[in-house]
Amino acid sequence: MREVNEIRKENLEALRERYKTLSNLNVAIGKRKTDSTLSQILNGARDTRTGNVKNLGDRLARTIEEKLSLGRGWLDCDHTGMVIPSIDEETYDTTEVAVIPVYAGGGGMAKHHEIMSEDVIVGDLTLSRTFLKTLGYNEPDGLTVTTGYGDSMRPTILPGAKILVDSSIRSFSGNGIYLLEVLGNEFIKRLTMKMNGQIVVSTDNPVASLSEYLDGNHEVQIRGKVIYYWNGFRA
Repeated sequence: MREVNEIRKENLEALRERYKTLSNLNVAIGKRKTDSTLSQILNGARDTRTGNVKNLGDRLARTIEEKLSLGRGWLDCDHTGMVIPSIDEETYDTTEVAVIPVYAGGGGMAKHHEIMSEDVIVGDLTLSRTFLKTLGYNEPDGLTVTTGYGDSMRPTILPGAKILVDSSIRSFSGNGIYLLEVLGNEFIKRLTMKMNGQIVVSTDNPVASLSEYLDGNHEVQIRGKVIYYWNGFRA
């Protein structure tokens, strides 16, 4: 799993691109134009006292998020493939990006997580089409985003992760992680086919282990297959 310091540095670089220059970014977060703190972090400068590489610490990360209205923990989350618009950019070139709906509810990865009575879109996520092509998708049809809850899919998927789901897949289509509906509850679980053709639903967290055969007696519906996820770190 990637370290939080690596993710923060990557996101800080994305913010520099968004604000055009570090001077502009410094002003936006209430620092002097010439402040060198962010520059030193991005350039991997070492602390003259300890010799350690300077990282974006918790306090500064939370300050940046607050000043830029990014939401607490934004800098700690992987945003691979997500498009962060320039501050002077109001529209997207749809040939380069795709807007994916984010649905309310989410997939439980431990306790029961009751689904909504109907699909409710609560926002969207703008992804690079180049990124989607690396996942094998030329068009975003059927792609949705949900949120993972609970610990049972650790260390693969962390609580609060944004999960990209191909909701057009409604039956088993090879080993992988799926969004399942069971008795009115949604779950994110791993499905694996054994040599005898039986499908096993399991978790990745050995502490919350689950391994159960789907024998046709379960009221299980496949609501989609997970194709990507963005993990974050709890602040």
